[in-house]
Amino acid sequence: MARLASLLGQHGVLVVVPQFEGLAAFNLSGREVADIRSALRYTAGLSPSSGVAGFSFGAGPALLAAADVPGLRVVASFGATPISPT
Repeated sequence: MARLASLLGQHGVLVVVPQFEGLAAFNLSGREVADIRSALRYTAGLSPSSGVAGFSFGAGPALLAAADVPGLRVVASFGATPISPT
């Protein structure tokens, strides 16, 4: 994660790596998409060059959240685990 964040930062992309405890524990509460969406809107307000990358269990919620945030420069998914939208 740190390497990808560093590479994106070198290309002018604002990088924030939030820790979502539920996702880290593979425990979905139903708030993941809304929490990630909030983080994306926050970073979009800080920089016109923001994006999201989701990994493994967090990739599905990250992609769903990204669909609701216009203007993201980067949207990526790595090893996505399918989830159903809430």
